[in-house]
Amino acid sequence: MEKIALMRNVIAIVPGSQEPDKWVIAGNHRDAWIYGGLDPSSGTAALLEVARAMGTAVKQGFQPHRTIVLANWDAEEDLLGGSTSWVKDNRAKLLQDGVVYVNLDSAASGPEFDGGSTPALADFLRETTKAVPHPDIPGGSVYDHWVKASKSGTAEVNEIVGATDYTAFQEHIGMSCIDMTFDGPYGVYHSMYDNYFWMSHIADLGFRYNVTCTQLLALILWRLANADILPLDYSNYAKSALAAIEEIEKMVGPQKSIRLERARNAARRWLKEASAWEKKVGRFLVSEKSLNPKRASEVNSLLMDVERAMTEEEGLKSRAFYKHLVYAPQPTYRTELLPRIFEAIKAQEWNDIPRYEEQLARAFDRAARLIRESSRQL
Repeated sequence: MEKIALMRNVIAIVPGSQEPDKWVIAGNHRDAWIYGGLDPSSGTAALLEVARAMGTAVKQGFQPHRTIVLANWDAEEDLLGGSTSWVKDNRAKLLQDGVVYVNLDSAASGPEFDGGSTPALADFLRETTKAVPHPDIPGGSVYDHWVKASKSGTAEVNEIVGATDYTAFQEHIGMSCIDMTFDGPYGVYHSMYDNYFWMSHIADLGFRYNVTCTQLLALILWRLANADILPLDYSNYAKSALAAIEEIEKMVGPQKSIRLERARNAARRWLKEASAWEKKVGRFLVSEKSLNPKRASEVNSLLMDVERAMTEEEGLKSRAFYKHLVYAPQPTYRTELLPRIFEAIKAQEWNDIPRYEEQLARAFDRAARLIRESSRQL
């Protein structure tokens, strides 16, 4: 029976000491199809433990520089209702002050770390996993196990696109995001067998991987909330944009050729500025020089705005909520790269493509200018 019901999000706030207006956000949903032992309750357990640990730290006199927001979403299974409504209600605040969103849908069904992010956070995620021990490798880290388990022999960070509660943050606001889990066999997805017995006797005996995921989540949040300069490496993003341009050009097929040279050249300019910035900030951090708080805040605001530059207020023609120029989900949850052009090709609306390419070129050039200004401020 269909009915209208109230959604209830639960929000906890750990106030920042230096930049309390800036929000580092972590979220997990608590609604489930049936019992939800793994999806989402393992993630909810991790979020609650992080809240407990941070509360203890605050009582002992520790306080993050930026505010940490912990969100327990309702109605994720109902079209991401809780997180999307909260983002829409707080849109102006998030556009101004949203730093990063970290999503934890399901914490752990096995030993294999599976991490995804907006490209700018990929290197940060890799580095943070090096600091968390993995229970299956004595003296080894989550990073070590990640590399060992990978078919490529590298710590592969997935690009994330609109399948869970990070969707509104990344593709509506333009916030950098992380999504993660510890994977294992999961044949009980969305069924009555995804329960406490399955979690405790089959998926994660002793809850070792759930503990590891919790430790990693806490460290990610603490580092993001306290970093003097936000660890946003946009050279990876520019490279992803260049790869997306190449892929979308191949999508057309032999019947009609498109070449997105304006967007490609702008992405190359972005890559050049981002690479120079990352070398400069690397030298700065090694030198152990200090940056006064006001100047650091200005630099970080510019870096946050680079991600915002990847959005256009217009949104997709048929789904205006999705404002991101590089990523959007198809209705099937499959990825759309350069979604405006992707959908124009699918609809054979060839005359729209030059305008959409111009939007991309402007966005990439805005990103380059923002990074150049960050470099001047450093």
